[in-house]
Amino acid sequence: ASEKEIENRLRDFVQYGKPEIAQFLHTKRALIKQAAKTGCDISHYYMVGDNPMSDIQGAINMDERARSKDEKRWSGLLVRTGVYKDGDNDLGATKIVDNVLDSVDHILDAHKEELQKLKEQKATKTVA
Repeated sequence: ASEKEIENRLRDFVQYGKPEIAQFLHTKRALIKQAAKTGCDISHYYMVGDNPMSDIQGAINMDERARSKDEKRWSGLLVRTGVYKDGDNDLGATKIVDNVLDSVDHILDAHKEELQKLKEQKATKTVA
């Protein structure tokens, strides 16, 4: 194929992936569907990743969208196990952690009161 033919084929080409909102909306729909199946309620969305330009920027984009639509908020947690290295621009990550396990600990700690209420509700239902 000639260069001109290739340019014509790619003219209307659209690539989706992080940090594009379409990618994150797809993920959000999947999370909502899974939460409904398991009877869970989502109070906050987290993007855990090692790349500020895709992962954290995607969380920032989704949080801006959430604020403008009065929806549940998004946070970006940056892990030091891949692309990101200390001293790099973190693009405003909510938290920088050493690994994915530390991100889980951060999320559980951020929602400990909410989780405690759920445990108490479950215990009350079990007793009743």
